[in-house]
Amino acid sequence: MQSSPDLHLPGTFNARLSGIDATGTPWLVRSAALDGVRPEAIDELSRLGVTTVVDLRDASERPSATPTGLNVVSAPLYRLPGGAPASGDIDGIYRFLVEHRARELATAVAAVARAEGAVLVHCTLGKDRTGLV
Repeated sequence: MQSSPDLHLPGTFNARLSGIDATGTPWLVRSAALDGVRPEAIDELSRLGVTTVVDLRDASERPSATPTGLNVVSAPLYRLPGGAPASGDIDGIYRFLVEHRARELATAVAAVARAEGAVLVHCTLGKDRTGLV
């Protein structure tokens, strides 16, 4: 698997190709939230073959509308009463997710595995939850 750190998706950030198969076809893209994504970003995702978006955020983090033209699978990981943690070291966050949210992680990974085309995975910033999945 190869990866490329540079992918321009107007309206979001931290976007990159994370999985490219031996033929050069992307199968996994990661980014920050797509809430403000512009139409040209949707066009670019379509060009890359993205058919599914896996949103790892809790309901309290998501706006009511989702980007049009994309199949969005909600796979919230934290499920904490106060929402996503506002502080903490990344090692502690990863440890919490692996030790206490294994079922939720499996659901997110299964959504990637079941997708017919390439998948974009995101959380809010595209670093902690997205990086783990």
